[in-house]
Amino acid sequence: MENSLTWGEDGNILIRPDIRQQLETAQKIRNTFFNQQNGLGTQYAVETVALSASKRRSVLNLDGQLLDYSHGRNFTARLVWPNTMREGNESKLTLVGTGNTAPRSISYTGPWAQFRLLGAGALTSVDDNTFKVRFSIDGGYMEYQIHVDSESNPFTGGLFSGFRLPETLY
Repeated sequence: MENSLTWGEDGNILIRPDIRQQLETAQKIRNTFFNQQNGLGTQYAVETVALSASKRRSVLNLDGQLLDYSHGRNFTARLVWPNTMREGNESKLTLVGTGNTAPRSISYTGPWAQFRLLGAGALTSVDDNTFKVRFSIDGGYMEYQIHVDSESNPFTGGLFSGFRLPETLY
């Protein structure tokens, strides 16, 4: 901390070390989710990697941003969060089988639906700015690689898992 609240006149720290750690986490959350103008948002790219042979098509809907994929050449789409902050937002992955079975989906609603959907997949190859996520639905799967533009990965950092600010700083 860079202010006079860090050290008392007697040389002791005025703010407990556990509180300082939580304040540093709060700053990391702010840097991850807010731009320099304090606007909420983060950008990332979703790259198609693999669709199981038992499925012929996948449709990924992230708050109205659609990625429609069938077997063939992989592609990358650039996306933003939040696309909208409506309470009725939906993020959904649908896999369409090769036979006459009905499509099967996994979906979440609300302003954090994108994060909840991506968190529902199995994460692998996690790096600072990239990771793979694999969704298994109805005996098939779809795998994506996520590329994050920010220096802190909002999807894999566990930023909120241990974040707690107490009522007092002393």
